[in-house]
Amino acid sequence: MKARMTYWNGSWWCRRMGCTGQGSTMKEAWDDMWNLYFEAVRPARPQTLHSPRVRCG
Repeated sequence: MKARMTYWNGSWWCRRMGCTGQGSTMKEAWDDMWNLYFEAVRPARPQTLHSPRVRCG
């Protein structure tokens, strides 16, 4: 899970959020980011779904 979390701080985040100008709208960038995030989390242990809430909340 730690390996996947590095994406949040890397260039992948910037590309998804449109920092490079490739992003369309902010909402679409967020939706795309969440879709990929949950795809990465789902196969992992169920309790990992609660981790983001603790860190972000």
